[in-house]
Amino acid sequence: MTKHDTHPEPGEVALMQVEGFSAVSLRRAGPYWKLSGPLTELREFMEKLGLDTSGPPIGVFYDDPETTPQEETRYHLAYPVQDETAERARAFIDATAGARSLAGSDAGSSYFEVLELPPTETAALEFQGAGSDSGPAYEKVQQWVAARGRQASGPPREVYLAEPGTLPRGQVHLIIQQPVAPRER
Repeated sequence: MTKHDTHPEPGEVALMQVEGFSAVSLRRAGPYWKLSGPLTELREFMEKLGLDTSGPPIGVFYDDPETTPQEETRYHLAYPVQDETAERARAFIDATAGARSLAGSDAGSSYFEVLELPPTETAALEFQGAGSDSGPAYEKVQQWVAARGRQASGPPREVYLAEPGTLPRGQVHLIIQQPVAPRER
């Protein structure tokens, strides 16, 4: 289960512990700014199976959109779930070969799975505004990490305080979480 009930003050980066948790996810490749459709697809998949969530949706982003063509950027959208829900989802997904046939037309780059996200320490920053304006917020997190003798220790995450597509077009309300570790010397 995640600790999303506490988060940094808006506009301030803070060190935050995140407990490990399981999440039912949809893996995709494509522009990071087109998340509402895939998130709806994931939510409908979970509703079809009667799977309950245990927290707000998250995104895990594997590629730098400044250096990777937007159609090739890879990500997971996921809903945290309790252990028994993760097991039910895993059993269904295993029985349907990764549920590829249910996850859109491009079976090679899109499918459902259960992620196991380990406990981690993160540099966290709440951001609200135009999604296209989130670059400076990510830069602020990176600068904070470097100034404190730490380094990124995994892909950045976004915890959606408002689900993509529920705010006015292009607007987001989220917490950026960059997993961190002490800088290696």
